[in-house]
Amino acid sequence: MALGVDDLYAAARARTGLRDLHEAGLGDRAARLLEHIDTHPALDDAGKRAGFDCVLEQVSNRALLLADRERYPEITEERIERPVIVTGLPRSGTTLMQSLLAEHPGSRTPLLWEVVRPSPPVGISPPDDPRIARADADVSAMLRDQPALLRFHPVFDRLSATLMECEPFGAMDLRNLYNTAYWRVPTILQVDLGSGPEHDVATYTFQRMVLQALQWKCPPRRWTLKGTEHHARLDALKEVFPDAIVVWLHRDPLRFVPSLLELLAGWFEGVTGAPVDRKVIGPMFLGMYKGMLEAGLASPVSKHPDTYHLRYADFIADPVAEIGKLHRHYDLPFGEDARDAMRAWYDDPRNRGDRHGRSAYDLADFGMSKEQIDAELKEYRDRFEIPYEGRA
Repeated sequence: MALGVDDLYAAARARTGLRDLHEAGLGDRAARLLEHIDTHPALDDAGKRAGFDCVLEQVSNRALLLADRERYPEITEERIERPVIVTGLPRSGTTLMQSLLAEHPGSRTPLLWEVVRPSPPVGISPPDDPRIARADADVSAMLRDQPALLRFHPVFDRLSATLMECEPFGAMDLRNLYNTAYWRVPTILQVDLGSGPEHDVATYTFQRMVLQALQWKCPPRRWTLKGTEHHARLDALKEVFPDAIVVWLHRDPLRFVPSLLELLAGWFEGVTGAPVDRKVIGPMFLGMYKGMLEAGLASPVSKHPDTYHLRYADFIADPVAEIGKLHRHYDLPFGEDARDAMRAWYDDPRNRGDRHGRSAYDLADFGMSKEQIDAELKEYRDRFEIPYEGRA
């Protein structure tokens, strides 16, 4: 099939009507990604076309966003002040934390429809923006293709109003392969799109650009953000968002590891339509996430006063009370309206984490034991005094 960067940029210019795609800022990431798709042994022509279209979507949306910054230069003057950024490994309570923080009347959390197509700026768009319906259709199609996803991520039943993680910001700049950006590709894409301090700073710099566009001409509210990889890039995060409050959740590894591995296995099987060897992916991903934790532990930002460490066991015992403590610790407003809104959300059965059922999982399916997990992540457990869940 052999669709390369020249084809990509020609298609993006036709789609957006823009001459300048700001493609220089993409470096060689587009070429590397397209080459990976074109030579992937599991992709036929239809699969390669789906991959090309996914990259085209990201490049086009990125170009439109950057064109908005030139058309409305006031966007570049927007300040992202004192954001609250939630992090922690998947299955550690980060989604619950973000969902509750989003209920604070003074907070704002990015919605799926705003993030995947951020142009034109939300602040000058009509209430019935057609991007909302498009996002509803996109998520509905993804859930038809990946019905098991709701058991692990029930938030997607909000469709276009799903609260988004931060990883899609990087996907738009072709700096990661966020799952929901490439779910139409019937395989797992694995290609190096960059790493290291410079790459991480650039990732957050682009995220700041998107946030500036999203908040322009909107009522001023504090951003509440969430990403399950921020703790691995704390130095870069703090460089770009120097006054950010980082909330790092810590959960018993014997709880989050098997749940996380089964989530990944289920996603891969849904994408490829074929079973995966759990005994292969288990150790591979455990090593990857262990490395991310080690990066966080080594960062001086992990000990910075603006980094707030919270054990999952303490959080889940009374989430709203713990969020109140967080706000008081940083002298952030937390009135009765915020408290009551969060409690109402938490008590609503429509927001239960198991509203779409639960998935069964066992470490043995991944060829691992509890003793192995304990040994691999001992430093992490000891550093934050993480208790074993379910033990007296």
